Amino acid sequence: MAHHLFFSRADLDWQVWVEDSPRPLPLRYVLTSKDLPSQPEYTIELHGWDARVTPRPETFAVTPPVGAEQIDLSNPPK
Repeated sequence: MAHHLFFSRADLDWQVWVEDSPRPLPLRYVLTSKDLPSQPEYTIELHGWDARVTPRPETFAVTPPVGAEQIDLSNPPK
């Protein structure tokens, strides 16, 4: 069993199926591009989750390229 959630905006619809269990993990995503001809749809199926795995901190470390600048997202441009 799963819960199905649907979200929509002018250019994109997206759906997510979340497992109905004590560990509510995502099972499927579907994205529909409404602003492109024929409205292509992309589906992602997820399985084999192992919630016991703890990634090492360096797995998500970012090393920006030389000359990269940090953008302040607390005050985005209009």
